[in-house]
Amino acid sequence: MKVLTIICMFIFVAPSIFGQHPIGDKLEQLYSQGHYGIVYRKSKRFMLNSKYENLIAPKYYRAISGLQRLNNLYWYSRNSDVIKYSMNELIKLKKNQVSYDFLLAHSYELFELKNDLNNWLTELSQTKYKQNIHEYSNLFRDFFEKFDFQSYENHDSYVKSDLNGVSQIRQDLVQFSKNYLGIPYQWGGTSPEGFDCSGFTQFLMKHKGVQIPRTAGDQYIKCSKIDSLNAQCGDLIFFKNENKISHVGMVISKKGESIKMIHASSSKGISIIEVAKSSYWKKRYYALGTFLE
Repeated sequence: MKVLTIICMFIFVAPSIFGQHPIGDKLEQLYSQGHYGIVYRKSKRFMLNSKYENLIAPKYYRAISGLQRLNNLYWYSRNSDVIKYSMNELIKLKKNQVSYDFLLAHSYELFELKNDLNNWLTELSQTKYKQNIHEYSNLFRDFFEKFDFQSYENHDSYVKSDLNGVSQIRQDLVQFSKNYLGIPYQWGGTSPEGFDCSGFTQFLMKHKGVQIPRTAGDQYIKCSKIDSLNAQCGDLIFFKNENKISHVGMVISKKGESIKMIHASSSKGISIIEVAKSSYWKKRYYALGTFLE
C-alpha cells in the first residue's frame, strides 16, 4: 500500500517537475501565438488555485507574458510594477535546479524575450519613461547573463555586402555607417561618442551633405515615402508603436533583397539586423522613406 501511495504521488508531482502538464502545454501554445494577455490572465488563475501550486509553468508564463505586454505603453504606464515582479519570479526559478532545468528547456522563448526586451528599451528611450532604462537594463542583464543563446544567434555576416549596381553615394553611405558598428547607444546622442536612433540617421545623412530633422517622427514627416519593393541602401525605415513613430534605422540592403538595417540599439549600440528575422521590429514596421535622389 505504501509503495502504491509513493507511485501515485510521483505521478502527480512528476508533471510539475518536468513541465509536461497539459496546462503548461496550453500556455506554451497560446504564448507562441502571441496571446500574451490571455496567457497572463490564465497563468494568474492557475497560480491562485492550490491544485496547481506545484506547477512551474504558470509562474513562468505569467512572468514572461507580463514582460511581453510592456510593449503596450498604455499598459506599461499602469502596470510598471510587473517588471520587478516578473524578473523576481524568473530569478527565483533560476535559483532552483528543477525549475532552472525548466528554463533551459524553454531557452528558445527566453532568447526571443531577451531580444524583445532590449528592443523595447530602445523604444522606451524615446518616451517620458526613459529615466527607468538603466534600472531595467540591470534587472534584465542579471537574469539573462548566464544563459547560453549561441545556438539561436544569427551568424549571417552583414558587414560584407555585395553592392554592385548601387549608386556610389549610397555605397559610400553604407560603408561609412559600418565604421560605427558597436558605438554605444546614448539617449539624445548625435556623435560618435554615442547615438540614439534618429541622431544616428541624421549624422549619416549629414555626411553626404543632406540636412534632415532631428527626431524620428519629423524625419518620417519630411522624407519622400517609398514602397518596400523599392527600398535600397541609404533609405530610412520607420517603426511605430502606440500610434507614434518610435524608431528609425537606415537600409543597407539592395533593392529586391530582404531589408537589412543599421540602427542604434539600446542593448548593442550601432548594429545590423534583418528586419524580417526580428519578431519585434517586423511587427512594428510602419514605412520607408528617403532623402536621397
